[in-house]
Amino acid sequence: FGLIGQNGAGKSTTFNILLNRILKTSGDVTVNNMKFDGSSPYNPFADSVFDYNNVAACFQGNALWEDMSVAANLNFYASLNNVNKEALNQLILYFDFDFYLYKKVNELSTGNQRKLCIIISLLINPSMAFFDEATCGVDLIIRIKLKHLFDELRVKNNCIAIFTTHFLKDVELFCNKLGIIKEGNFLCIDSIDAIKKNLGGYIVNFTKNENSDIDRMHNEMRKFGASSRGFKDDMKNTESLII
Repeated sequence: FGLIGQNGAGKSTTFNILLNRILKTSGDVTVNNMKFDGSSPYNPFADSVFDYNNVAACFQGNALWEDMSVAANLNFYASLNNVNKEALNQLILYFDFDFYLYKKVNELSTGNQRKLCIIISLLINPSMAFFDEATCGVDLIIRIKLKHLFDELRVKNNCIAIFTTHFLKDVELFCNKLGIIKEGNFLCIDSIDAIKKNLGGYIVNFTKNENSDIDRMHNEMRKFGASSRGFKDDMKNTESLII
């Protein structure tokens, strides 16, 4: 499932509520058919206890010890989650990360630090995964490997993976269903094909400057059947736009 929206739309907040990191202020939340009470950080589920031990999470920030080696970081998280050495080595080799084991984290590129966070998040062999812009800066080969791994987890563990991203290519690669969120509210939830069909199958990129005639641009786009709902508000506040 893909969750997309502007910066500040509520994507990370939604993840934090579902992961019991912050309390919800209103509304109803259900996870795995369990009602989410959300009134207490210590007893989030009113009817039953949800096992967070099988939930993977990879956030935008790196939860790494930068002065320690890659191997030390991996061994720490593996021991914390009772992951055996064989399972750890399989993930390291799958993501071609054995070359970096004895480098310090602060010696890695930004992309390789993100790969390390992804590997750590998957140590628990999850049945549910939350990836909050986790693939930002990660190369295409690792993205494809991650997609194949989630395909296997879906069959093996009935794993549900939820991604937030600003890259439509990631949405098409990882997701078969998509939700668009704005100011904490869903504008639509549907399959990617259905959203393309209903909203149009084209992505148009604009760049504006101080001399751009925004109203004229809106009018020109309407001639091609574009809906002003798709771009008008955002266009006045951003330098580029995807509709």
